[in-house]
Amino acid sequence: MIVQVYAIKSVEEMQICIDAGLDRWGLEVGKKGIMPSEMNFEKTRQVFTATPSNYPKMALTIDTNIDDLVEIVTETQPDLFHLCGDIEDLPPEGVLELRRKIPGVEIIQAIPITSPKSLDIALAYEDVADILFLDSVAPDVKGIGIAGVTHDWSISQKIVETVKKPCILAGGLSPENVAESIKAVRPWGVDSNTHTCIPGTWKKDLDRMRRFAEAAKGALQDQDV
Repeated sequence: MIVQVYAIKSVEEMQICIDAGLDRWGLEVGKKGIMPSEMNFEKTRQVFTATPSNYPKMALTIDTNIDDLVEIVTETQPDLFHLCGDIEDLPPEGVLELRRKIPGVEIIQAIPITSPKSLDIALAYEDVADILFLDSVAPDVKGIGIAGVTHDWSISQKIVETVKKPCILAGGLSPENVAESIKAVRPWGVDSNTHTCIPGTWKKDLDRMRRFAEAAKGALQDQDV
């Protein structure tokens, strides 16, 4: 199982991820200042350059314009590119177009888990994405994710059981509930953003990240996921 976090902002925080025993971590990348931990291209390159070769470089964006997305990849050279913008602005055919323009980069597509209809959305993106990211949404947060709240895990479980692509479960996951979420959903991976930060900040918390990794991997052993 992959255990990861988002919102890394420096080489120092990347080292915290390594010390915490995480499998990988991601950066929120853009130049519009919309995301809470958004990194510009220069700072992203600094972290990616320092990333050990045995860890993938992962970038997240809420941008949906194809030219802007290609620019992010060209400027930062991630191995994994996480798309979490509004799906109405980047439908499956748009992701397919993007794939053709960024060969060699794996695409992680965020799926908004809001109702049983989320399964239809996951199936629509299954053929154009390498990984599906099952995440919560909040009315006051742009895009999919960074909501800090859980969703109905039974919907995510159904998606995991139905689609052929790997699924990462996200949305309000923390050291306190990640084991329960793994038991309920049995995903390929789990992710945390908000709840592995120091409360009230977007600065990563070493202790909470370590406990998140330990709880997730402990659940993996207990449940043989």
